[in-house]
Amino acid sequence: MTLLQSLLLKTIDPKEQVLREFVQVVLPHVESEFTSVLALGGSYDYHLNKLQKKYGHKKTDQEIAEIARSYSNRPEQSLLFHVLNGLMIAWNLSKQLDEPLVEEEQRLLCLAMILHDYTKYLYHQEVEEQIRAEQVKDIITTCQTLGDKLHFSDFWQDWHTYLPDIAYLAQNTQAKIGANCIGSNWQKIAKFGWDDRRLDNPLCHLLGFGDIAVHLQNPAEIITNTIGQRLNDRLKALGIDRRLTYHRLRDTRGIITNIVHNQVLSYLIERDYEPLIFLAQGVVYLSPLSESKVGKEEIKQMIWQTISDKLERKFADGETGFERDGKGLKCAPLVKELLAPQSLIRCLPQILERRITNVKDPATKKRLAKMEIPLSEKNELEKYADIRSDRVAEFIIFLQREIFSNQPKFTKTVLDFLGLSKQFKEEDAQVGSGGVNYGWYRIAAHYIRQNASLDDQQVQSRLANLAENITNLLDQKLATEELTKQELNQYLDNYLEVLNITSPNMVFTQELRNYTISKQGNNYLCSLSSGEFLGVEQMDTVVLFKPQQYSNKNPLGAGSGRLKRGICRIWALEMLLRQSYWTNTKQVKDGNPVFLYLYPAYTYSPQLTKAIRVLVFEFSHVNTFDMYKNWINNNHSISSIVQGLEMNEEGKISNEYSKHDLPFLAVIPWTNRSDTLSGTWIEPILRALALPISLGIKVVLSSSQIPLYNSDSELQEYVIVDGGAGFINLLGYNVNLSLARIPNALTQLLTIYAIHTENRNRGKGNLCDNIVKTTRECVTDVLSVFSIAKEGLRNSKRETHSKEEVSRIWRYAEMWSMNGDVAMQEKLKATSLVAEKMFAFYLAKPSDKSYTLLLPFNKLLDLILSVPDTWDDEELVNQGTGQLIKAIDRQEISKRPLLHKDEQISFPERRKLEEEKVQEFVQVCITEIFRKMCQGDRALLQEHRNRLRDGVEFAYKRLLYSQKESAIEPEKAN
Repeated sequence: MTLLQSLLLKTIDPKEQVLREFVQVVLPHVESEFTSVLALGGSYDYHLNKLQKKYGHKKTDQEIAEIARSYSNRPEQSLLFHVLNGLMIAWNLSKQLDEPLVEEEQRLLCLAMILHDYTKYLYHQEVEEQIRAEQVKDIITTCQTLGDKLHFSDFWQDWHTYLPDIAYLAQNTQAKIGANCIGSNWQKIAKFGWDDRRLDNPLCHLLGFGDIAVHLQNPAEIITNTIGQRLNDRLKALGIDRRLTYHRLRDTRGIITNIVHNQVLSYLIERDYEPLIFLAQGVVYLSPLSESKVGKEEIKQMIWQTISDKLERKFADGETGFERDGKGLKCAPLVKELLAPQSLIRCLPQILERRITNVKDPATKKRLAKMEIPLSEKNELEKYADIRSDRVAEFIIFLQREIFSNQPKFTKTVLDFLGLSKQFKEEDAQVGSGGVNYGWYRIAAHYIRQNASLDDQQVQSRLANLAENITNLLDQKLATEELTKQELNQYLDNYLEVLNITSPNMVFTQELRNYTISKQGNNYLCSLSSGEFLGVEQMDTVVLFKPQQYSNKNPLGAGSGRLKRGICRIWALEMLLRQSYWTNTKQVKDGNPVFLYLYPAYTYSPQLTKAIRVLVFEFSHVNTFDMYKNWINNNHSISSIVQGLEMNEEGKISNEYSKHDLPFLAVIPWTNRSDTLSGTWIEPILRALALPISLGIKVVLSSSQIPLYNSDSELQEYVIVDGGAGFINLLGYNVNLSLARIPNALTQLLTIYAIHTENRNRGKGNLCDNIVKTTRECVTDVLSVFSIAKEGLRNSKRETHSKEEVSRIWRYAEMWSMNGDVAMQEKLKATSLVAEKMFAFYLAKPSDKSYTLLLPFNKLLDLILSVPDTWDDEELVNQGTGQLIKAIDRQEISKRPLLHKDEQISFPERRKLEEEKVQEFVQVCITEIFRKMCQGDRALLQEHRNRLRDGVEFAYKRLLYSQKESAIEPEKAN
């Protein structure tokens, strides 16, 4: 089962038996045939070449170039997901019909949508002229051939009976381009299964709607583009009393924008709006003709409530919004906006328990060491300066700094509660240096000394009691200013469009004003939004990167002291949400994270949107090594590498999808413990290349916290690799990969991954560390594949490779050379030819040492490197032949296969034949290796010598193992 099948079957309604059967039976064959075929987009040169062949002299070069340019300017879309999303959208629309489709019509819909772009599959081009009557028979034959290839019979045994109906629907999906709607032209071939009016309406209109819908690149196109009018025309023809409307958010940031989309979606579904088409920036709906008034304020309140509820829970648990450094516990500003002071005080003990865990290295001991207090007191307190003292001290310090900074009674109240007001004055509690309050650490240690029997839980209970008592000092009229909520509302006012009602753009003067204010004086400028919103200080409690890491340029001549990197409240909210939803935020902040941004290629159908949601939920369970093993076990099939989801028990899915938001733009952080750039990037790159093939989504791979694009319409290619480019460029391909180039790039990466992990990093830490070294060697010379394999053999302390290993390593070298490098391919051919010529007269055992195994080749290399440069090829051949014959004369007869031939041939003749084969071997070595590969340069031959020997050794072992296997077969037969 393919990954796409698995995900769709988990999201398609079990009641939709025909659609599920289609996914189970036909979809795998459609995947294998259509995945690499482009329905839209492609390079200019690709289209120009096709169009020149198509039109010849019918159009001018300028006209052909203009058509090619218009085709290449479109973002790419795979034919597989073009037809699949079109089918799902048409299927969903069919539920709105007054007269539902019967089972035969559902099957017709499925098969016709798959075939409707058969010309792109067969000829890689669109049909732009009308179809003549005499062409109908050929079209039906074509559809039959393609249907048989896609195993339509497994889905519908009677499909041949309805073949003219299917061909008619496929050809007339679009009413203009390549259409022939004259029923009599088709009835001459075979009779329709029933009244042909059902073919035209609803089936043709459903197919047309689905085919048009998958060209959408932005939800607003339903009112700004002719696509919208064409879709509404189809609705009208189908008699569906609804019209199309949309919601759109005009940027993408990640989790916060996904929450906005999901809340608007939920709000509209409750009001009978049917989501039909999903895009990165929003949704297109089937709306009631009598639309209810949209409560924009109500939507904004829903969005804020969802965000605040999620963050409040995380804040109260201490999971998010808090950090501890050398100055104690700190909280994000939003914590004090969402949690009332009373609630924050009551939650603080459990927050401290989660955040203060340095049992072996308590801070109190270090603080006491720096204080000017009697040595005897220090010695006495040292035994009580443990984790309990840290929690008591930082509980008080946090409250005083964050909540009670203007309450003069705070210090006395705390001392009274601790029972230490007679021993310490209020000013003793305020002793500090460098922003650290040492006084409260001293007082906390004394408190623990007086209550030494208290365990951790009892200390927590005491702090909870103190929290209850201290809340009496709060001003009950204290109100928190909701600055983040205000800025979020402003953001939604400027960016969110609902039901074709366009919100006004942010006034340019307002943005300029914000930017000017940020640049003046010492104000903060948001380094993520570049001044769009007013900035505040970057805090490590908020950002998922090191504070001050991202910067904006200063004005010319300004000193470095003016550099103040900030973050606006919208991006601060996004960062806090990421901390709330992601489980590996510590690695994201402290490591070198790589982010995968997943975009739909044009559109998602609702079913595929849910499938992507399952993928995002399961993504972390896919192991790269499992992907590699699947690739190996399935004969290096690219389609098999992401089967890990099905094989990994840990990654099995429950049916509770509703608790997860739909991923309009999915953001997946990738972190590992690699110390090298290549080790960090290769695993996410493998996934980035696999996902477009498996799920038709576009992937941007970047170390940037900010999505680089708002929608896939800004992406021409399927994969963008932003960063780590040095490693990628070493492989010889561009960082922006089109669909056609992904399989080769993925094969290269998997090949180098296999070579490296099998031979250099097996059992050593991160499998991908130092893989760039392996890559550089293989890029330099394909024969390095064999040298690295021999290095792996030595590392494993074994004597020889097995037959399967030799075959697999040779296959790696072949795949590595398939990147278009002719020189690499010629090297492999040359080494293989040398091994064949040697095999003709010399037989060793695969287990022999390398020198014995390659005795003739080694002797000849020694000769070529030792003779004078003045010798010509003829003299080299004669001398080499003579020396090799002498050398093999000293070998046992079992290593000389030609002398074991039919004894009816005389020994002198067999001897002569052996000499001829030796001479052929010498001639090939001198011509192919010395002259062609090394250009007659002995220094170059010396440099390549070891790699050449390794390459010939593997080629020779392949022949030895093959001979051994063929010798066993007759014995089995007997």
